[in-house]
Amino acid sequence: MDKERGSIWRRWDLHLHTPGTLKNDNYAGTTLEEKWDNFYSAIKEYIGDGSNPDKVVSVIGITDYLSIQNYLKVKNDNRLPETVKMVLPNVEMRLTLTASEAPVNIHFLFDPKIVDDLETRFFGKLSFSYAGGCYSATRNELIRFGHTLDQTLEGNQAFKKGAEQYLVELSAVRQLFKNDPELRKHTLIVVANSSTDGASGIGKKGGNSQTDALRKSVYQFADAIFSAQPSDRRYFLGEGVDDFQKVIDLYGSLMPCVHGSDAHSIEKIFEPDQQRYCWIKADTTFEGLLQILYEPAERVVIQSNRPDAKDPHQIIESITFEDNNFQRTPIVFNDSLTCIIGGKSTGKSLLLRQLAQSIDNSYTQKQEKDLTQRTPFKVDKATVLWKDKTSDSRRIVYIPQSFLSRIVDDAEESSEISKIIHDILLQEPNIKEAYKEFQQKQDILDSRVAANINEYCKLTTSIRNLEDEIKKEGHADTFRTTIKSLEAERAQLASVINISDEELDNYTKLEKELRESDSKIEKLSRDLKLLKEMPDPVAVIPGYFRTNDCINIEHLFEKFFESSADDLLNAISESESILCAEWRKKVKTIKESLSNEIKEIECSLREKRTLYEQMKVKVDQNTQLQILSKKITEENKKLTEAEKRNATLSSYYNEANKLKKAIISSQEEYRSICEGYCNVVNETGTKKTTNLTFDAQTVWKKRDFFQSLMNSLNNRNFSNFRNTYHLDLSSPDSIKNYDNILLENLWTAIVEPDKEGGLNIKGAFNLASVLREIFKNWYNIHYIVKSGHDTIEEMSPGKKALVLLEMLISLEDSLCPILIDQPEDDLDNRSIYDDLVNFIREKKHERQIIIVTHNANVVLGADAEEVIIANQMGQDSPNEEYRFEYRSGSIENNELVVRHDGLECIGVLYKKGIQTQICDILEGGRPAFEKRQHKYFSVEHHN
Repeated sequence: MDKERGSIWRRWDLHLHTPGTLKNDNYAGTTLEEKWDNFYSAIKEYIGDGSNPDKVVSVIGITDYLSIQNYLKVKNDNRLPETVKMVLPNVEMRLTLTASEAPVNIHFLFDPKIVDDLETRFFGKLSFSYAGGCYSATRNELIRFGHTLDQTLEGNQAFKKGAEQYLVELSAVRQLFKNDPELRKHTLIVVANSSTDGASGIGKKGGNSQTDALRKSVYQFADAIFSAQPSDRRYFLGEGVDDFQKVIDLYGSLMPCVHGSDAHSIEKIFEPDQQRYCWIKADTTFEGLLQILYEPAERVVIQSNRPDAKDPHQIIESITFEDNNFQRTPIVFNDSLTCIIGGKSTGKSLLLRQLAQSIDNSYTQKQEKDLTQRTPFKVDKATVLWKDKTSDSRRIVYIPQSFLSRIVDDAEESSEISKIIHDILLQEPNIKEAYKEFQQKQDILDSRVAANINEYCKLTTSIRNLEDEIKKEGHADTFRTTIKSLEAERAQLASVINISDEELDNYTKLEKELRESDSKIEKLSRDLKLLKEMPDPVAVIPGYFRTNDCINIEHLFEKFFESSADDLLNAISESESILCAEWRKKVKTIKESLSNEIKEIECSLREKRTLYEQMKVKVDQNTQLQILSKKITEENKKLTEAEKRNATLSSYYNEANKLKKAIISSQEEYRSICEGYCNVVNETGTKKTTNLTFDAQTVWKKRDFFQSLMNSLNNRNFSNFRNTYHLDLSSPDSIKNYDNILLENLWTAIVEPDKEGGLNIKGAFNLASVLREIFKNWYNIHYIVKSGHDTIEEMSPGKKALVLLEMLISLEDSLCPILIDQPEDDLDNRSIYDDLVNFIREKKHERQIIIVTHNANVVLGADAEEVIIANQMGQDSPNEEYRFEYRSGSIENNELVVRHDGLECIGVLYKKGIQTQICDILEGGRPAFEKRQHKYFSVEHHN
């Protein structure tokens, strides 16, 4: 399964000596056999059951001077734990440079595939001259040379002596590999860089141009450096005193630093000083090892813990299909970058989409909304397993094909771009707090506007009913005219009987005065009665809030105040007693005042009532006068009721006008709330490391506003409205300002449709619903992103796509997996290599990335850890068994696959290695491979 997951970080110890090593064998044991037993036991004990990744050493370089004898023994013994996937022969020797310079240790790590040829092609071709004799480095020759040095030595002792004293000139080794370029392809040359026996020690006692040239020639000959010093790693990667290009110019290439324990004893096995373990991200093959040359910074790290260790909760482990169209074995994914490739209609996008859908179906459908693609293939069931061994739904970033070029910015809408920016900005604490406050204020205003509209509509019903009643019962002026006429008639009649004009006039005045006084006493008594019956305000106000449809103060506190809602409600309760006491005190004073005023009026009327009763006897003597007086009394009662109706109607009009002003002015309040939040955004921006800048502005949703008018109002009245108010509702572009003038005119036209320029409401609406529609919040928070001086609307499609990728991936706090389908479709070739590839290379260290691509530069330029090749069964592209099958592995994997029974595979996926299929499937695949292998090398080095 690890091989299918591609290149993963593993511990490699490329410098391990064994018992019987030719120099400094410090392994414990009384016999060589016992030493070997202890050696194998120590390795097994160190690695254990393999559950601790920091202790599992996957590749070992068995090291000895001019010998692979111990390497062969380890291979033949086959006693290493199964977790050790590969053993390499590491042949160490000393290079002689000049007579004045100490020899330099150099290592040759050979591909195990050519081990059988090393005796003739390598050891047999080396040459060392001594005392007139010439010696190769084969075992027999080294024994002969050792015997020459000390004739008392024979066999292994002579071999050991010869190997210890054997020196090879750099030029001779260089010529050997020049003569055998195939051998060179299967050899990794690593020079030690210590100051004692390494290249850095050349010219230690006094550098000059000659020693500098010698050191340079050694580095130029080597592929890599044996060193665990951070300064060496930085230097040979072009990050030290000499920059990237200077290192390439000096030595022909950037060079990786590798390390090993250099163990010569049990205690040192796999334990270099300071736990400087060597971690290599590659297949456990020699081809995998060569990847450190092409990616010297990315593929090898020296440190105590596993590199790029990501949160297992944020890593997709695998997907398993339960569908007869798909292979049943799980498809696994690398922790870093996985690229899914394949020909057209091979199931590569299908795999990515199903992965996203199995994790979060609703989110996937939202992301694919409005995409002009054919109906996706329906899968019966698929299960995603996370690295923490669970299968639940979690957050991902899914970017479907053409998504980046499809999404557009719209100032009047909450566009996808605006939502992305919003999520980024809300990561800033003060913006998040400002947005929460903005929502709270907006919700409160929403409730208040809705309550005012409801109250206004209730008032309009009351006004209409009262106006109808006034029409039916009569106006006060009508009653005044009637009373005046009746009084004149009564005066005329009184002149006939024995009643003087003065008496009749006094009687009439007195009657009127008594009626007005009685009316005033009635009003004062009614007020006094209402005050006595009126409950405390704390019983009224909360009751209003609880029964009113628009707002509930307890719910409001609980919704917006997470920790202080109870405190606020308690504060209200504590205030109730204070409010009630003050209220009762004031009410008592008012009631006493009203009672006193009533008593004063009644006291002043006593004599007048007596006089009136005396005069009334005389007046009533005449029957006709009595009838007139009765009519006058009745008309006065009607006048009193009419005046009450007029007073009530006037108060209704005043209240309705106040509500109208409050509702219309709410739009300015909405704008103010929005602008307050925008100001915080503009002052704060984002603290993330980015060249992008962010702003926010308040925008009138003009298009939606006028569409709302079209939906709710009869459009045939729009011409009358235009003629009256000079505003064309059918042509929004002609209306420049969203202000109180527009809203006042709309209000008048809607509330009074029978007037000139009036607007009729469509049948599906009523006054309340239309007002709620027109006077809701018509402002949008529009976010603006800039790169340099360009807003996203002004950017080229390629630049826009890269900016969107940065916002989606780099500027959010989440470390969830990223799934992208063919991002290169939105970019030009230069943007792919210069921008997209670098972007992916950087982000894959932080987050798991899974990409569908048909571009070789994405796969190879970004150094994909895993490549999944998709294939759909076809006449020219058969699968082993299922309609859709997938094969995965690393870039360096070029192995053919055979079945367990040894027969040749039927499926096209297994007839070629991963590397070859990358070249065949992806346009420009082979040139991209060459570019990857050469990018850190000079032309001279390669030639």
